[in-house]
Amino acid sequence: MVRKVLRWFPVIWPVQDGQHAILDVTSLTQTLEAKYGIRSYAIHPSAVTTNINRHAKSEEIKKALKRLKKLGFETPAKTLDQGADSSVISAVDPELPSMDLSSLESKGLYMVDCELDDEQCAGFARNLEYADKI
Repeated sequence: MVRKVLRWFPVIWPVQDGQHAILDVTSLTQTLEAKYGIRSYAIHPSAVTTNINRHAKSEEIKKALKRLKKLGFETPAKTLDQGADSSVISAVDPELPSMDLSSLESKGLYMVDCELDDEQCAGFARNLEYADKI
């Protein structure tokens, strides 16, 4: 529904999708871990070279990347394998800790470069009350 209302911006939309994914992960873990022992993690693959921007104009992409760099979000592109590493680890590593749901903001659910990293995850995206509304 939102995609029909808003124009898709090649750089902004993945951020919005990522925040929604974090809320989904929180809600899933709240529901499934106690009953089935199933944990879920939100994965940040960084910038992976794909064809997601295939319909964007070259100038739009350059402008967006320049703006991101100016804001301090310069991230080197990863290969597909490097981008998949965090997903694989979250799926098969039995040593990953459970998410901490003891406070309003969940912790231990956001994975960056194969490590759990709450510092790079916006607080509102980890809010348990918001996750319940998803």
